[in-house]
Amino acid sequence: MGYKCVYLYCSTKTGGGKSLFRFPEDKLRAKAWLKAAGREDLQEKNLKNYKLCEDHFETKFISVSSSGFKRLYDTAVPTRFLKPSSSRNEDIFEEPPEKITILSDIPLDVLQRPFGVTLDKEYVTNISEEMVTSELSIDTGSTCLAASPLISPMSTQTPSTLTSNTPRKSKLKCKVHLLRKKLIFAKKQSITENREKSSLLNFNKLCNKFLNKPLAEIVKLQALLKNKVAKARRYNEEYKKFALTLYFLRPKTYKFLEKLLILPTKRSLELMTQNFICKPGLGNDHIFNSLSLKVKTMSELDKHCNICIDETYLKSNLYFDTGRDQIIGFHDIGTKERKSSLIAQNVAVIMARGLFNNWKHNRSRFFFKHQS
Repeated sequence: MGYKCVYLYCSTKTGGGKSLFRFPEDKLRAKAWLKAAGREDLQEKNLKNYKLCEDHFETKFISVSSSGFKRLYDTAVPTRFLKPSSSRNEDIFEEPPEKITILSDIPLDVLQRPFGVTLDKEYVTNISEEMVTSELSIDTGSTCLAASPLISPMSTQTPSTLTSNTPRKSKLKCKVHLLRKKLIFAKKQSITENREKSSLLNFNKLCNKFLNKPLAEIVKLQALLKNKVAKARRYNEEYKKFALTLYFLRPKTYKFLEKLLILPTKRSLELMTQNFICKPGLGNDHIFNSLSLKVKTMSELDKHCNICIDETYLKSNLYFDTGRDQIIGFHDIGTKERKSSLIAQNVAVIMARGLFNNWKHNRSRFFFKHQS
C-alpha cells in the first residue's frame, strides 16, 4: 500500500526516496502534529493510514542508522512547513494590462461602486436601465486591485494536483467505479432476460399451434420451470391434479417419469393432500370420486374385491385441531347427532381390498363408545 504526505502542499509519496513517518500513538502528540500540518480535520480518523515525510522535521529530530534507515526521536515535532506566500496576488499582478474587457450582465450601479475601478465612458457601447456591457480601465496604482470582486485569476486557486487524490475523492472514485460496473452488469442481465422472455414466448406460441391444449400446458410449464431451482418452483392447480392422479394410478410410473419431467416430489404431494378432510361416516364424496378414478384404470379381473370391517380400541384422549378449529376425540359416527359429550374409546374402519391385485381403499371410519 502506498502512502502520501498528509501536508496539502507536499507531494512526497512512497518510493520517492524520502522517508515517511507514522503519527505517534499518544493522542496529545498526534494532535500537535496535525495542528502543525494544518490537518486538524483528520483528528477523528484512524491515523495509522496517514504519514508525514522527513522534509517537515529538523535534522536534530532524525536519527540515521549505519544502514541508512531513518527513525524519529520520541520528542520529534514537525516544524518545517512551506506555506503559500501572502503576497502571491501582488506578485502575479505586477504588470497588469492597461485595459481589461469584461463582458457580463452586471448592474450599472454595481460597477460604479468604489473598488478602485473607474468606468471609461469612451468604451461604453450599450447601456440599459439595469444591465451594461462595457470595457473597463483598471487603475494600476490602486491598492484595492487584489480585493476587486470583478477579477478572479486562476493562479490564486489551489492547484488541481494537490486536490485530485484526496482521501475523500479517492473514495468517491472507487464508488463511481463500482456503480459503473454494477450498471454494466445490470444492462447485460436485462438484455439476457429480455432475450429469454422473447424466446420463451415464441416457444409457447409454437406449443399452442402444434400440440393439443392439455399437452401444450404441460410442455410450457416444463420450459418455465427448467431454469429454476427446486425450492423456487411453483405449480398451478391443474398440474397438481395431474401429478396427484398420475401418482395415485401408478406410483412406479410416477417415479420413472420424474427422471423425464419436472414433477412435484412425494413430500409435495403429501402436503397437497394433508388438507383433505375425511369426516367420520359415509358422507365423504371425494373418497368415492378417488375410488371411481382408480376403478376406471383397472381390468375386469382387478375390480374384484372384498369389503372389510374391523374395530380396534383407542386410548381415550381429546386434542384441538387448529386447522379445523374443533376438538377431536368425542363419539362421532357421521350422523346428524354428531355432537356428544362421550369420549370415544373405539374406532371402526370400512375398507375395500382387491382379491387378484394388491390394492386397498379406505372407505370410512366411525368413532364411538360402547355403552353398557
